Amino acid sequence: MNGLRAAGHLFPENLDADFAHGYLDDNDMGNIAEQIEALEGEWWNLKGNGGMQASTKDMYAWYQILNGRGVLSDNVRAELTVPHSPWSDGVAEGYGWYFRSDDDARIRQMSHSGSDGVFFSYYWHRLDKRAFMYFVGNSGEEPTKKALREVLGIFNAMFDGQQ
Repeated sequence: MNGLRAAGHLFPENLDADFAHGYLDDNDMGNIAEQIEALEGEWWNLKGNGGMQASTKDMYAWYQILNGRGVLSDNVRAELTVPHSPWSDGVAEGYGWYFRSDDDARIRQMSHSGSDGVFFSYYWHRLDKRAFMYFVGNSGEEPTKKALREVLGIFNAMFDGQQ
């Protein structure tokens, strides 16, 4: 594992062919790099939290790294992959992740999502089943979330023996 090759915040040049374009109501909204670069004034803070970009290959590499096949030390990996702040029954937050536990308080799922209203991504890892999915869309948050809910329903039913 050589680490992440196409993940970062700002790229030296905006290579239009390398970035997906977003679409809302069949209108081309451009790529995320163009949108982030144009932010000014009170929206400057979105350059950090919305400006991260990664290829699907890199997201799979990140999954591999978090599972012990990469550059992180065991101590750092352990801190990144456990909950630190409980929210409600069976749900907690870690460093950038949300965790869901089963009825016996065993961590079952680790996930995180992000969206700017056009692009949407969801990192999903069922720790109890050693399953991983990185789900992305570029046609608006709501249509992508709808498709994601259907896919997660199928996976969870399959994993939890309800199918």
